[in-house]
Amino acid sequence: MQTRTYYPDTRLDRGNGNTNRPNNFVANATYLLPLLSGSNWMTRGVLGGWQVSGITTAANGNNFTIYQGGAENTGSLVSGGVSTLNSLVQTGFTSPLRPLLTGQSCTTGRHGNTIINPGAFTLVGYAIGTIPSNVEPRGFCGGPNFVNTDFAVDKNWKIREMATIQFRLDFFNLFNHPNFNPNSLSQGAPFQQVNCGAPNGSGLFQPCSPTNNVVSTATPTEGFGTSSGLIGNSRQIQYELRINF
Repeated sequence: MQTRTYYPDTRLDRGNGNTNRPNNFVANATYLLPLLSGSNWMTRGVLGGWQVSGITTAANGNNFTIYQGGAENTGSLVSGGVSTLNSLVQTGFTSPLRPLLTGQSCTTGRHGNTIINPGAFTLVGYAIGTIPSNVEPRGFCGGPNFVNTDFAVDKNWKIREMATIQFRLDFFNLFNHPNFNPNSLSQGAPFQQVNCGAPNGSGLFQPCSPTNNVVSTATPTEGFGTSSGLIGNSRQIQYELRINF
């Protein structure tokens, strides 16, 4: 059960559930090649009667929500500055906060093992203790897509009334498509630390406070949005010769 973000405003909890998978496509086909019945026995035996089949799966990853904790970059504070920031939402809201949206899609620029677009989120301009209109909705991002094609070629030779010899060649993950593991996806806070207000001439900041509460810089989390593991196997090929009776 999810905790309500803020009871007076139910809008904050509208969005996609984490069981949502927007698209799921599966197609399979089997094709019987000609028997070449009018050809001689050698041509029929070598070239006739082959069967090809395949199955393709393409699916979006499940939706999930990005959350953002609160920590101040104390290394950038003025001399003697003491941070008291331990939550970006402060009192009155359920922590942790969800980051703000920039207008970019969560999947913009998706390539390789980069699954989440870091540019979709920001904290700059956020007034601590508030929940503005551009806060990230629940289920805003989708996990890694899954794409796989398996393919098979086989042929049967009848040797007696009740027995056949079958040769079969199987290709698993035919196109060697990498499928990234959602469980190894770095989907924690997009930003590690923040500072508030304008820096002084030395580039240092006053601590965030009730009167200095607008985030002006946010340090990105290294590796955010990337996946470090794969599911399934790389392309595999196997063949078999068996007697069915």
